[in-house]
Amino acid sequence: NNNMQHYPRVAWRMGRRWPLAPSLLLFAGAAAAAAGIKEASPPRLFQTFRGPLPTLRGDAALFQPRNRLACWSTPPPGPRARGQSFQPPGGNNNMQQPTPQNSGGGGGGGRQQPQQQPQHQQGRQQAPSTLGKLASNPETLYETLTEAGNDWADKSAAADLMDETKKSLLAQLTVEFMRNGGTKSAAEAKALAAPEYEAHIKKMVEARREANKARVKYDSIKVYLNMLRTYEASRRAEMQML
Repeated sequence: NNNMQHYPRVAWRMGRRWPLAPSLLLFAGAAAAAAGIKEASPPRLFQTFRGPLPTLRGDAALFQPRNRLACWSTPPPGPRARGQSFQPPGGNNNMQQPTPQNSGGGGGGGRQQPQQQPQHQQGRQQAPSTLGKLASNPETLYETLTEAGNDWADKSAAADLMDETKKSLLAQLTVEFMRNGGTKSAAEAKALAAPEYEAHIKKMVEARREANKARVKYDSIKVYLNMLRTYEASRRAEMQML
């Protein structure tokens, strides 16, 4: 107790002789107290959790900007593409047929038979359309558009030529019937009912039909090409915004 009474004076004398002595004493006491608290503290939460952090999609690589842009154009394959069957949340899959098995003798031994796919799945596995194949190659689509335009131009010119020759054929038949005797109106009526003129009219209608079909084909490919251009432009704009 007597020593404690003289502690301030001793500390003052030590501080006068050694100015850093009180600071060192306080720092040593604080370090000892912190060490005692650290040893007595319970383990923290992040130290006990050693597994990877959970993510929304289950794959942290998809959240990277470059990987997200790469996966944007091609969606991830579904369970059918990976060879897995779809299972509903309830676990009762009524769409999947049970696999028949052979039981009994005869060397069957419970061998599984190949399962037949439903009709709607077989329809989905058919070959894609022609436009779908052309969409993967823009150069081929452009060449097809050019060929369709040339075909339409040729057939349209042939139909126009048949339309022009109709007038000359009608005039020629009218002159022939006028030579046999008769008025111009009667000769023209006979020319309109002549088998040659009717055959020419049928050929003209068929040529015009083929020209219209070629025009529809050209317009369809052109509209499809414009849709692809619009889709690519919007996709690039969205990629720049990300």
